[in-house]
Amino acid sequence: MKTIVRLIAITLSLSLALGGCVTTQGADGQAVSGNCEDPSLSGAERQLCLDNKSFNNTVLGGALAGGAIGGGAAALGCLAAKENPLTCALIGLTVGALIGAADGYATAKTQEASRQNVRTIDLVTADIRRDNEKLESMLRSSEAVSRENRTRLAQAEQQLKSGRITLKQAQAEKAKAEAGRKQIEATLTSMEDARKAYEKTQQQTGQSSPAFAREMQDMEKQIAQMRQQRDALNQAITTSRIG
Repeated sequence: MKTIVRLIAITLSLSLALGGCVTTQGADGQAVSGNCEDPSLSGAERQLCLDNKSFNNTVLGGALAGGAIGGGAAALGCLAAKENPLTCALIGLTVGALIGAADGYATAKTQEASRQNVRTIDLVTADIRRDNEKLESMLRSSEAVSRENRTRLAQAEQQLKSGRITLKQAQAEKAKAEAGRKQIEATLTSMEDARKAYEKTQQQTGQSSPAFAREMQDMEKQIAQMRQQRDALNQAITTSRIG
């Protein structure tokens, strides 16, 4: 029993340690800075960064919950084969992470519903409703980020053309606009990950409700709006005359 407790402690410690090293990525797979206190960020960019971090922490929590559940069987099976406890913990963590990334949220919500004697879909719907409220603020921030960076590019082009700034200075302004686009991309990725988790849970449980359908439709609408904001900024960047 002491060995099993020790194994669980090692696995959880490793999970938390790795969880602290998560790096936000945009849809293009490139890393996005997670420093929301970067003085170069505008107010809208800082708020969008903070909102995205909150979303990522929720997704990570689901993955770690699923990892603890799904990886436990693999770790204990390894231990039964009389392998080293640390080796077994690492195996459990690896298996758990793979399971948790896809099914962690669904597993956690199903167990929570069982404890509360309620339908899983009702708990999921409450989570979507909460996220949709957050998305309203995120949309305002992403719209501001898109708008201010499009303005930044237009002004830099005019100043470059009139000789008021150098090409190097104009390129620096374009790089800031590209950083803003990546921030919107990263936020979109977080939103779409959450949507996929909700859809997967609904599919696994086979449950549904009118409220779930309405909240999912609202989430899809807000994701589509943020895509438009991303696309508008991306269009301005790709057509910019700044080399």
